[in-house]
Amino acid sequence: MYDRLITLMPWSQSKDLGKACNESMSLLKDNDIGVIIDYDMMWTTTKWYNQILGIFNQNTDAGLVTVVTNRIGNFDQLPNGINENHPLTRSHNIAEHRKFGDTLAEQLGTSVIDTTNSQYQISGLVIAVPKKVWNKAAFPEGSMFGMDNEYHRRVKDQGFKILIASGVYCYHWYRGEQLDLIEARKKSYTSE
Repeated sequence: MYDRLITLMPWSQSKDLGKACNESMSLLKDNDIGVIIDYDMMWTTTKWYNQILGIFNQNTDAGLVTVVTNRIGNFDQLPNGINENHPLTRSHNIAEHRKFGDTLAEQLGTSVIDTTNSQYQISGLVIAVPKKVWNKAAFPEGSMFGMDNEYHRRVKDQGFKILIASGVYCYHWYRGEQLDLIEARKKSYTSE
């Protein structure tokens, strides 16, 4: 049984995100779970902590847990009913995201999607990993991009499951400025 989650937001001036994650994970106690988060994500409820802890304690073969979100490159991590054209993928209204997150938490609780063998590797806006798993599969070092995909493979190769917490929804900015620019251009063309 795991007792606690420790939230980590590693940073690397050298652009070696894997090394920064490894340095952060090395500071944890053996029975801790490190929750590595992106700088552009936000929890939408306060329930996430107990949900993720519960998922690990209910799924003893889990090596990595991530979450669902509004905007992501991995379509497995979009909540059921949301696609790239859904209003929440373009909305920056945090109240809407919090309401949606609360609904998912109530409906799905600690439900998971097993994505171990999916054609997609996880996108790392949230990577929850027990230190015991990290001891067997450290983060790949040497790059800023693709580290999350490679880490998916490393955890899988050690025989652990990769799960998506379908009841834990995070708001993710993820290139929001590009989408805002696209919308602004569309409006300027239609108003001429």
